[in-house]
Amino acid sequence: MPSPFPGMNPYLEHAQVWADFPNTFITRLRAMLLPLVLPKYYVQMEENLYRLDTTDGDLQLVRISDVDTAEYDAGARPIQQPTNALLPRMSKVVIPELLEQRFCFLEVVERDSEKVVTVIELLSPSNKTQDPDREKYLEKQRSLIESGVNYVELDLRRAGVKLPLRGRPKSDYYALISRPADRPNADCCSFGIRDALPSIPIPLQPDDHEVAIDLQQVLHQVYDEGGYRVRIYRRAPVPRLSPADTV
Repeated sequence: MPSPFPGMNPYLEHAQVWADFPNTFITRLRAMLLPLVLPKYYVQMEENLYRLDTTDGDLQLVRISDVDTAEYDAGARPIQQPTNALLPRMSKVVIPELLEQRFCFLEVVERDSEKVVTVIELLSPSNKTQDPDREKYLEKQRSLIESGVNYVELDLRRAGVKLPLRGRPKSDYYALISRPADRPNADCCSFGIRDALPSIPIPLQPDDHEVAIDLQQVLHQVYDEGGYRVRIYRRAPVPRLSPADTV
């Protein structure tokens, strides 16, 4: 059964659902893209690593780097404290509950040269906030653009601050397609909650034809494969729908 909405399903944007949706969407997008680019190209998934601090009840995402961990030596002897040492005053504190989460993105790679030619990203909530993670994401975006790869960016969330794109019409969602030969210009497909998700071109090497991916078809398959129809309608969409979109 396909999603009952004509385009993006706003119930999928709730934080508790979005923790699962992006990787499901990216996995299905890869499955649909792969047969269109084989055998010259293959499509691989890479990961951005985040930690979620849920102490305050909010899903605040903070990008972190991988760190080395020290091994604990079970045979080490503890340091003996002097028997007359005064114990310091203790206070109770709360250790934040940190949950690791990985958001996937896609790389289209030329098989023979192993060169990444296209990167496809689905924006996460923290990419659209005014915190350091947004700046890190923009740095990554600039780095990819300067490296000369094709760059495709999908924003399927109404909440948050839209990324800076001069000339983009006001809309709920968008798909950005940036090709090296066109920069600083790029194609941007803007669409609303009442619009079907578009079919978008996926650029490859300049001498190859671009392939098209139907995002609405991807969404319908994800909706079924993720079993979302039995779990996402227990709470109102966040952000709530406007009065014009509730009828």
